[in-house]
Amino acid sequence: SGLALQVEPGQRAVSVAVKEPMAAGHHVRPGDFVDVFFTLDGKTDEAQVDTQTRLLMARSRVLAYGAASVESPPLTPAQRQQEEQEAAKTCSNSNNAARRNAQDGRNAATAVLAVPLADVERLTLAERYGQLTLALRHPDDSRVPDPALFAALPTALQPAAGKLAKGEQLQDMD
Repeated sequence: SGLALQVEPGQRAVSVAVKEPMAAGHHVRPGDFVDVFFTLDGKTDEAQVDTQTRLLMARSRVLAYGAASVESPPLTPAQRQQEEQEAAKTCSNSNNAARRNAQDGRNAATAVLAVPLADVERLTLAERYGQLTLALRHPDDSRVPDPALFAALPTALQPAAGKLAKGEQLQDMD
């Protein structure tokens, strides 16, 4: 039930920490599509790498942003105005203001993205060792980079010897 029904087969809902500058100034909304960029700062003791930014994932669907999700989308301007009028009558402005800010994404601390299973590792490692940036996309822009143009990444774990037949490769679920 819930948000899990919004995840397509072969995808996982993954949350990432967000801050205003890295999420289009908190203009990201549930249902939007974003490109996820990864910035690696080369100033570490472990590796000397130039600071660089790369596209990590193209056209990821935002399932939730802050308290708002695709199940409970943010209020429309008309709904917001009606709520403000009702709040003025009941004088419970502080509770309604907090609710509006949460639904607007102004105080969002996380975004939940629909991520292909094969990309979950890359996303979690990128978040751990660098900074992520969510770039809003137009919903009709469905172009993505051709993965065949890039070298395949080596797998982090190798199967135990003798577990796979000769020439057989690991599957996504493995």
